[in-house]
Amino acid sequence: MTNQPVTPVIIQIQAVKPFEIPGSVAKCPECDGVLWVEVLEYSLPDRRATEGGIYTHCESEDDEDRDTWHRCEQSDWQYTYDRIYNWMYDNVRIAAEG
Repeated sequence: MTNQPVTPVIIQIQAVKPFEIPGSVAKCPECDGVLWVEVLEYSLPDRRATEGGIYTHCESEDDEDRDTWHRCEQSDWQYTYDRIYNWMYDNVRIAAEG
């Protein structure tokens, strides 16, 4: 039997609570505010968030007040998204459910 690489299995999760990103990792590129991240998808067996499976939002935005919404243009946010994902890849694992 040969050792073959394990293909990650992607799982959609809904119940993971958002958590604050340390300011030393990233801040909002538009207002320098605190960022929160929610994991929507992770892979097994390593229990890491997938690159497209994280949702990031700024604490200063209010879902009910459009005047507080940021533009979220890729040119402004890509560096921040990359820093958050790389930090999470190195430091965050999703706990087993149940």
